[in-house]
Amino acid sequence: MAGLGKWLAPKASWAQTAGTITGVAGGLLQAGVGGYRIYLGVRDKVKPRIILGGLDVAAGACWAASACAIATPWTLAGFVGFTVARMGYNYREPLKEAARKLFGRIRGKPVVPKHVAKKKEAEAKPPEVIVTEATTPAVANRAAREPGVTTVRTRDGNRAVVTPATVETQDGRQHETIVVTPVAE
Repeated sequence: MAGLGKWLAPKASWAQTAGTITGVAGGLLQAGVGGYRIYLGVRDKVKPRIILGGLDVAAGACWAASACAIATPWTLAGFVGFTVARMGYNYREPLKEAARKLFGRIRGKPVVPKHVAKKKEAEAKPPEVIVTEATTPAVANRAAREPGVTTVRTRDGNRAVVTPATVETQDGRQHETIVVTPVAE
């Protein structure tokens, strides 16, 4: 048995060297990508990109130090901590939504997803009336040809819902017009 251990021992050294090289290379690559993210964040003035780049640099440095066996428990814990922090920061909005749903259910409150709440809020608002002359003739013609509610593109390229309407003026006369309600995209 002892002979088998001596025969396998030299084989383990190349694997250890390869693991160290791979770990250092991975750590340096992650730190390099983090540095590039910081550069882009500073250039474009995007704070989340700077923060994610800083977490990448820190995680990469810990990864490389851990691969070199420099304070391995601490650097490994730092790598895991910075990586988890990066994922948490990167996915903070879905995590907030999940926590809101979870704690809403625990408290017994009905949980309404954000997109449904925004839709209900938009439906509760009265439609914005825009003077007919401000729209293109094509919009007015299409609304006149098709009964009911029609979705169209306005002159500035935004989507809008056009509804035929009757408006009463101050002198008591009624005029046919259209109501254009912008649609959030």
